[in-house]
Amino acid sequence: DTDAIEVLEAFTGLKIKPFLCSQSDIRNAIEQHYPASPAGAEETANADPVPAEAGTQGDEPQEESSAPVADAAKLETGIKLKNVLHLMKEIDGLPTLPQTVQQVKEATDDPDSSLKDIADLVASDPPVAAKVLKLANSAAYGFPSRIDDIIRATTLLGPKETYTIVLSSAILDLTESASGFDHKKYWADSIYCASIAKAVATACAPETKSASFMGGLLHDIGRFALSQTAPGQYAKVDAGLSGSALVTAERRTFLIAHPEAGYFLASHWGLPNEISDAIRFHHNPELSQEDTHTAHVVALAARMTEVRNDDAESASGIPDDCLAYCAALGIDPAYVGGIVSVVSTSVGAEAS
Repeated sequence: DTDAIEVLEAFTGLKIKPFLCSQSDIRNAIEQHYPASPAGAEETANADPVPAEAGTQGDEPQEESSAPVADAAKLETGIKLKNVLHLMKEIDGLPTLPQTVQQVKEATDDPDSSLKDIADLVASDPPVAAKVLKLANSAAYGFPSRIDDIIRATTLLGPKETYTIVLSSAILDLTESASGFDHKKYWADSIYCASIAKAVATACAPETKSASFMGGLLHDIGRFALSQTAPGQYAKVDAGLSGSALVTAERRTFLIAHPEAGYFLASHWGLPNEISDAIRFHHNPELSQEDTHTAHVVALAARMTEVRNDDAESASGIPDDCLAYCAALGIDPAYVGGIVSVVSTSVGAEAS
């Protein structure tokens, strides 16, 4: 509820970051910090307040064995909420992206900037320029001749695609140097998901293919955020879990899961709204209010990535739970199955 958030920010003068939690956790938090007054409390309104967890009401001692189970739930909720606040602060403390990324983004968004302006920015950062040339010459783009010039690469790729490459290369460097993180598997899944997302978006709405690609590439970036900000706790989450089972396990541990953590990190990095929104809702795109099309594309690609080694497929070649995503996008499930087959072949060839 963005209107309510704006009112609260104006009233308190504080920055508010929303996150998802259950209704029971909200009630527990309210009851813990703002306990309801017992009957007849009006008579003792001026008395010193007694903490809810003290186990007393007025001057009458309570039996130690009668402490309600609800108090344990309230305490657990309080711990989890503090944990969430700590995680958000830690995510805000993660390294920012190189200045080149922000400069290219601003140039891409500026209608007065030319392709040469963008090329000059890329060329000013040799490691980034090398990655742009490497990706421009990869099988993913299939240009007929080799590209050795940044200006030519930028011209052929276009501003949005150039920004996509610059951004992905910077994040690739960041995750590659991270400790305690399975960088290789993460990027293998991310490239697969991004490739499907881009192909589906190209078929449905070509203008969203760059955002869909980046959303697919970064859909699980929250797993990186959690592994870096709470390595000990995150190591206890079963690495073999995926989909809703993973989200449930993460929320049981942290109160938030990797979609919300990824959203916080994307906001910290200043990524475009349609990308951060797709990251946040790649398990439930129907909740997206920013760009439901991109969110559904990324959700479909993410689900196909989860099951690419499974046998649970429908007659159309994709899992039954993806049919709703296909319907929202107005795309034939059989066509998506064909896209997945092509992407599996091309990604496998590129990896080899």
